[in-house]
Amino acid sequence: MDFNRLYNTGNAYAKLKKIDEAIDSYKVALKLKQDADTLFNLKMLKQQKAKRKKDRQSKKSKENKGKDQKQKKQQQNSKKDDKKRNDSDQKKQQQNNKKTARSITIQIRKNNKKTIKKTIKRAKIKVRKTVKKNNGNKRKNWMPLNSSDGKNLLRKISEPCLFHSINKIIIMMIKKIFGSLFLLLSTPIFALSSASVNQTWFYPGEDIVLTLNADSDKVVFPAISHIAGYPVLGTSNAQSMSIVNTRRTIQNSKSYTFKPLKSLQIPAYTLIVDGVKQTTQAIKITYKKPTKAKAGSDYILEIKTDKTTFFLGDTATLNITFKAKKSLPRISQIMLSTPEAEGLSFTENKGVSRIADENYNVQTLSYRINANNFGALYIPSLVATIGNQNRDIFSGFFDRGQNRQQKKIFSNALTLTVNPLPDDLRIFGDFSIKATVDKTQVKQGEAVNLTVNIVGEGNFDDIEDFKIEIDNATIYSDDAVSSYKGWQQKFAIVGGQNFIIPSLKLDYFDKKTQTKKTIRTQVINIQVDKTNPIITTTETVAKPDNKTPLDNKLKYYYLLFGLIIGALISFLGIKLNSKPTPEKNQDLIKQIKSSKGDKALFDLLLPLNLNALESILQQLEANLYKSGTHKINKKAVINVIQSSHDPLGE
Repeated sequence: MDFNRLYNTGNAYAKLKKIDEAIDSYKVALKLKQDADTLFNLKMLKQQKAKRKKDRQSKKSKENKGKDQKQKKQQQNSKKDDKKRNDSDQKKQQQNNKKTARSITIQIRKNNKKTIKKTIKRAKIKVRKTVKKNNGNKRKNWMPLNSSDGKNLLRKISEPCLFHSINKIIIMMIKKIFGSLFLLLSTPIFALSSASVNQTWFYPGEDIVLTLNADSDKVVFPAISHIAGYPVLGTSNAQSMSIVNTRRTIQNSKSYTFKPLKSLQIPAYTLIVDGVKQTTQAIKITYKKPTKAKAGSDYILEIKTDKTTFFLGDTATLNITFKAKKSLPRISQIMLSTPEAEGLSFTENKGVSRIADENYNVQTLSYRINANNFGALYIPSLVATIGNQNRDIFSGFFDRGQNRQQKKIFSNALTLTVNPLPDDLRIFGDFSIKATVDKTQVKQGEAVNLTVNIVGEGNFDDIEDFKIEIDNATIYSDDAVSSYKGWQQKFAIVGGQNFIIPSLKLDYFDKKTQTKKTIRTQVINIQVDKTNPIITTTETVAKPDNKTPLDNKLKYYYLLFGLIIGALISFLGIKLNSKPTPEKNQDLIKQIKSSKGDKALFDLLLPLNLNALESILQQLEANLYKSGTHKINKKAVINVIQSSHDPLGE
């Protein structure tokens, strides 16, 4: 295609704001001709494309923020509604309590008035009876009740009656109160089962423990796998017994641990206590957002990385710094949370560096970061829990280990940008590759050991195992072993004839040149010696003597004798050829006895081609190439070899 035509096509696409099509046209045009205007237009279009991408991301973030704000408003509104309902319920309950209290007081007053009137009447009757007994029916000695003597007598008689009636009223009231309390305590929802948590608020990364309690030894707890959508990390059971006034009470409890990420409400759960279903109350749990310690604080926790943008497969270093003022007392214990982030893995580097500046004692711990995915990856804030021992005079005797003051310090959060590798590459770094063999000339049936080593810097864990294919050869391979310093894979190759180990290649994105790079191993030629011992046999042919003629009977005798001699000679020849020389057999046995390691024994037994040794060869092969742990009995191997070479043992 023509350069001008492609250039004009790119301009047309740019005017129509079709940026991707315009970029493609400019790229093809630049392959035909390097032009400054085309390069400038291509650069501008790429900048526009990046700007559009940022605008889209900002729009998405704004939309997500708007959604979060709506959810927060809804939650706040729901909380307000719940508060209003609770307040109204409390007011109603208070009003009902006031009404009942008023009714009770009115009833008591009424009862008191009635009883007082009755007692006064009874007292007057008694006074009159006593006066009649003392003075008879004479009206002149009658003592009027309004007089001082009459009032004193009335008071003496009426006081015990009033006291007796008031005691009755008090006893009745106490019975009513205790009766209502007994009814409340006997209600199963309030007394026999309950739900509690270790804390009603939490910071990110903290666990919440929900505990269900029941005052009975016959309890069926619910099977809970998720709490408010979060999986249960673990459960535990506990039982306690208490004796109060010779009354024994057994309490069973079951705890469920989970790790929430935001505010939630733990739902009500149903327990079966003594065959009766009982329901606990719902519990609200609040999420608290951590705040970083300010400059100049007593304790400061910070996290930093050596780079905020890197390629997938590359590594970064995370430094965690904890500062404590020199003027503060010595910290007895510091517990630091482990960094965790989706798409990232953290490996702790050995050693903690400790230095001191003008105001702070500084401790630094570092981690190596590997990315498992690309994009913007978020590292949440870490928390350091500080425990200071109380200087209590009784701390040596009581509550040792529990008499601590704990304080939590939070760090900042980080966002890392991980870029994908171009051309669908997975390996990043700076490498060199080398393939070596232990020998280049072997006998037929003998194994060649090949070792492939890759050294340098990069993500060795992502390098896949090599697969080698060679005609007329058997190949055994180990799994690759990798570390942050290198990569290694071993092979054992057994060939029946001369063969070539092909070149092995590795494609990766070079750390220094920032381009794709391919490294290869050298081709290795292996020569196999196929010479085998040749067994020669000699034949003897009897020449007839034609000087003198023989008669027919004598000919038959000679023929029979010749056949017998020939059979004996052939039998002895077969026997001698099938049995190896004692010297050769003894040499093989000596080599087996003196062999060190499974590899040397495997090389000695493999060329024998004995079916009886097949199981032993398989065990040796598993030990060498499959990390097996079979124990080989050399005496059994020698017995098999001796019995196989002994004709009477077959």
